This record gives sequence, structure tokens and C-alpha cells, in this order.
Amino acid sequence: MAKSNSPKGYGNDSISSLKGADRVRTRPAVIFGSDGLEGCEHAVFEILSNAIDEAREGHGSLITLTR
Repeated sequence: MAKSNSPKGYGNDSISSLKGADRVRTRPAVIFGSDGLEGCEHAVFEILSNAIDEAREGHGSLITLTR
């Protein structure tokens, strides 16, 4: 087995996991691809797409977008 070049003391205790909304707040680019306008645009389209899918499945009949 090859030797690891990782720093001494690195292991499971060194890894942290973010839960819920903290994942998005801390690293929006990971979720949306960018923390700029493109990421915001992607988020809006993703939310709208999910809403359309839910309506098509019978879980709603009206989708309202507000500014």
C-alpha cells in the first residue's frame, strides 16, 4: 500500500459536516455553481423546476412567483 502524504493527525476528527441551511450559507458555490448572479439564476430556475414537478404530480395547482 502506498504511503499517504497527508499531514500528521489528519483523520475522521478533522472532517466536519455541515447540516441543513448551513451548507448553503457557508458554501453557496458548491450548491449553485457560483455565488454570483449565475448561481442566483440557477437557484431560481431549480426552485421553479421543482415547483412545476410537484404541481404535475398533483401536489399543487398554483405556482406564484413574487419579486
